[in-house]
Amino acid sequence: MSFGSRQKDRIGKKAGITEWRVHDIRRTAGTMMTKGGVSRFVMQRLRGHAETGAGSTYDTHSYRSEKLAALEVLSGSLGRHSLGNVVVLSKGAEVEVF
Repeated sequence: MSFGSRQKDRIGKKAGITEWRVHDIRRTAGTMMTKGGVSRFVMQRLRGHAETGAGSTYDTHSYRSEKLAALEVLSGSLGRHSLGNVVVLSKGAEVEVF
């Protein structure tokens, strides 16, 4: 299922921001994972980036456990961030994305 403009607009309205791109979330999540010790290779696989060359032919491992561990790192770091430009949605606020 793709992330549509209606979902993006609802999130932006709820958060009170208009100038953002969905890719900003991907970029921030990737940075947070690598900052937390996740390898760039696993982070790229988690974000759906395909490997090219011989590696893509000979390595058919799904990296499922590594991806799950990376998401745990991301989850843990989300709770610790308090940047000035982060908009915190009120507790209990529900934004239907998918």
